[in-house]
Amino acid sequence: MDVDDVVSRLYDIYRIERLAVAYAIAMDGRDLQAVVDLFVADVRVRGSDGGVVATGRAALAQRLGIDMATSRLSVMSVSNHLITLDSEEGGDPDRARGVVYCRCLAEFGGSMVEQMIRYDDRYGRLEDDWRFISRRHRLWWGVEMAERPLDQPPANWPERPVGVGTLPAELSTWSAFWASRPEGRPPR
Repeated sequence: MDVDDVVSRLYDIYRIERLAVAYAIAMDGRDLQAVVDLFVADVRVRGSDGGVVATGRAALAQRLGIDMATSRLSVMSVSNHLITLDSEEGGDPDRARGVVYCRCLAEFGGSMVEQMIRYDDRYGRLEDDWRFISRRHRLWWGVEMAERPLDQPPANWPERPVGVGTLPAELSTWSAFWASRPEGRPPR
């Protein structure tokens, strides 16, 4: 393998790794359009039973909008990410697969929940950039946290490091997402 091939593969892996991070940041910011844009145009949207119920980014936006609205906020932290380029095994140079671990803190129905998630991903290169073909959310566990971080007075950083901060409310995408929902505000 020559240097150009190595650099090309490393660049592909770098671009794919950015997908997982961009997904987490967009989900936390409730930036629905940014999340949807990370997927191929003909993404297959699966129902709770795993069967395909629709295709396309519009269908994905509808599904993710519902999913996002079940939780007032989330903070996702991406960690382990193993990427295998299909070309490494003699396959399509525009396809890859990956496994991503993610720790998620989210508020559901007034309770703070910590989840450990594994995503099983398929990636495709389109027009010199990578997109998700599919992303399967697999839960290791979810546990209700004993403390509710949002039930504190404001932190007023940097004077006071303990308390509620200004995120996500000051993110324009987060505020716009909730303003666009029928209920007009996040659940409590």
